Amino acid sequence: MAIFDGKFLKGILGDFVFKVVDGVQVVSKRPVPGTMKQSVETKKASENFRKSSMLGKHIRGIFHNTLGGIRYRLQLVRIRGLS
Repeated sequence: MAIFDGKFLKGILGDFVFKVVDGVQVVSKRPVPGTMKQSVETKKASENFRKSSMLGKHIRGIFHNTLGGIRYRLQLVRIRGLS
């Protein structure tokens, strides 16, 4: 859905993408889903993020009982009153 901010349209409207670049309205055709290919670097970064995310999940699982079921460190700090 495109949004009109009083001067420019921003967002997607039908098959078109509206954006503002350097104060100028730019309209481009929306890419067809499934036609964009990921580069090798993007795939490597995606795989790295996936592995990091899984590692974090396992670490949180290990410390789940230690923290008394509290999922985030900030929740623990708020409960204990620490800064």
